[in-house]
Amino acid sequence: MLRYFHTSSARVGILTNGVTYRFFTDLDNPNVMDSKPFLELDMLDVKEAAVHEVKRFSKSSFNPDELSLAAAELRYTKEIKQLMAEQFVRPSEELVAFFASKVYAGKKTKGVMERFGELTQRALQQFVTDSINERLRQALGDGAAIPAAVPAQLGTTSDPAPASGSAPDKDDGVVTTADEIEAFHIVKAILRETIDPKRVVMRDAKSYCTVLLDDSNRKPLCRFRFSDTKKVFVLFDEQKNEIPCAIADLHDIYQYSDRIKQVPSFYAK
Repeated sequence: MLRYFHTSSARVGILTNGVTYRFFTDLDNPNVMDSKPFLELDMLDVKEAAVHEVKRFSKSSFNPDELSLAAAELRYTKEIKQLMAEQFVRPSEELVAFFASKVYAGKKTKGVMERFGELTQRALQQFVTDSINERLRQALGDGAAIPAAVPAQLGTTSDPAPASGSAPDKDDGVVTTADEIEAFHIVKAILRETIDPKRVVMRDAKSYCTVLLDDSNRKPLCRFRFSDTKKVFVLFDEQKNEIPCAIADLHDIYQYSDRIKQVPSFYAK
């Protein structure tokens, strides 16, 4: 494809095995195809952001004059995000040295820098935790307490203590994510208008997360089926049948506020 690209007037090269599609252009050197794609689409793991970008190549939307700018933004944004994720997990020596130089006036010995490596990682993760908690406070209202600690791992899942207060089982394979925690607090904020929020409990499982009334499996209020590619918010009817509702953003849960408030009444009969 490198040769095809060089000898043609094409602006984009697409390499595919029928499942994964990789889009290339010539950002680094004019008329020489880049070694890295600026966009990838996996048909077995379709991400909404990728679908949005692929729409640029439809006949009605294609604009070759805007292609280079869009491709550059996609490629460099992707690479920056990957670097950021790596830094949150394992800060580089350069990043650690930068922060140490700003806050520590003493001699930068090997022991000091090793210590600052740990401090930098902890500070970065705490920054993410604080940011998510602030979003939760906004969802619950000013002054509301955040009972469960939100994970401090960027781009990874978490393992906080269950809402019921029991000790977490590290070997059960259940991983509670930040999205599930935030969705739980949104539901709790909605229900606090009609019932005591202390009665609303989250219980996680491997493939879904359920919000229960009175911590009872017989009283499901809603359920979250979240993955990297899709978020499904599940409500229940009076017969406890699932009613799946696709959402694009966690705040879309507020659209179902009236129906969420109805569910506790099913168990009062």
